[in-house]
Amino acid sequence: MAKKPWSALPFASSMPQRWAPSFSRILSFQALAPSPSWTQQRYNLQTSDPTLIGELNREVRGNHREESVEHLVDNDPDFFRAFSVVVATQMPFAQLASLARLLWKLKIPLLVGRVYGLFGYLRLAVPEHTVIESHPDDALHDLRLLHPFPALASFAKSIDLEHSHVPYPILILKCLQQWQADHEGALPSSYAQRKEVKALLEQARRQRADGLGPESQTNFDEAIQACNTALLPSDIPSDVAAIMDHPAASTCDTTTSTFWILVRALKRFVNTHGSLPLRGSLPDIETDTASYVRLQEAYKAQAEADRIEIANYVAEDLKMVGRPTTAVPEDTIKLFCKNAAFLAALTCRSLEDEAQAPESSLLDRQLEEPDNHALFYVSLLAADDFYFGHGAYPGTLASDFTDDILDLTNSAQGVLTRLGLSATVKDDFIHEFCRYGAAELHTISAYLGGIAAQEVIKLVTHQYVPFNNTLLYDGMTGQTRCYVL
Repeated sequence: MAKKPWSALPFASSMPQRWAPSFSRILSFQALAPSPSWTQQRYNLQTSDPTLIGELNREVRGNHREESVEHLVDNDPDFFRAFSVVVATQMPFAQLASLARLLWKLKIPLLVGRVYGLFGYLRLAVPEHTVIESHPDDALHDLRLLHPFPALASFAKSIDLEHSHVPYPILILKCLQQWQADHEGALPSSYAQRKEVKALLEQARRQRADGLGPESQTNFDEAIQACNTALLPSDIPSDVAAIMDHPAASTCDTTTSTFWILVRALKRFVNTHGSLPLRGSLPDIETDTASYVRLQEAYKAQAEADRIEIANYVAEDLKMVGRPTTAVPEDTIKLFCKNAAFLAALTCRSLEDEAQAPESSLLDRQLEEPDNHALFYVSLLAADDFYFGHGAYPGTLASDFTDDILDLTNSAQGVLTRLGLSATVKDDFIHEFCRYGAAELHTISAYLGGIAAQEVIKLVTHQYVPFNNTLLYDGMTGQTRCYVL
């Protein structure tokens, strides 16, 4: 943790450790400029006393420093090294250039936020962001029934199908083995074949003594319900395969991050076994305590064996480059193995690349759609061009902005030409941007600020996957879309 005071412009906060794996600092920039006078007054109030903001959360410390971004970048670039994330709000694209270039070089994430009337814009620029705990919503249970490990196969062999306390994974496995015996040891590879295994489960139910059908057995109900997904192949997800094929997973030196050391070990494990390490967790199961404990112990033992193998690979690589074997903690290895199927590595384009080589084909396709958000992006670029040509945003100098409409139209056409686009910006968009007058509506700001805060937490904790590149929000329709620009 830091031992000396630090400051930011205009507000910086340190997140409590229960939110982040290590002490984290968040730097937030807010432009003191091209907006109406009421906006300028609001900024001055906000930057006057950061302790007032700190009252919102006693565990957050804040400070402020009224200084231009350009001056800080040119005269004190090391100032930025202290921060985990930098947030820049209401800054024109041209003013962001030097800041974005410096942060990209330092590999510090930059989150840009703009609110312009009913339009919201967020842009994430980070060379690389890796995630172990991505928390997917649609994760399937890792039961390995198609290729049971020895302890699971032995447990299944010792169980009689007719008992009502048999855990449903064992019921599915035994019926699968029965199906394989009738198909020369093959595995069910289609939905129709998995339905045949499900039919065997129906037949295996204990029948009522009065001959009026099968007894009600919850474990069989669970097995029948889970049969189709439990018999899906445990293939390596394409995203994880791409991460293992990344050049960073092929080399190891004193600067290699923990994530890529673990991926390198995972790659060796997959090359040896053809599968990912077992997660070792079980779903809720209808069974007796003794059977559940035996099954759970079997899964945990196999997961621990896989973890030890991964840990040995990690230790070998660390020794090879002269680093201590404790450089990667055991808890981190265990967490990595448990989430090996859900790894994520995000690489955004830099703002400089976006300016020099925009994704023109993507923008062209989006501009052809009836309800597209790319027009807002183009209009925002045009509004910035207007500002740097006139010293103010369109619609802010006079109540009659007829001249601004014409000049903003010319600016928009210039942006389209610069981006190599053949489309045109509709007149109603030009009129709306002039009518907005660069206003920051509180409802749009609150919504976009909530999204930005959520993304910052993702970046700091390396949990969940941030959006890639650009997020555009249309306050008129309430729609949000992401683009890789």
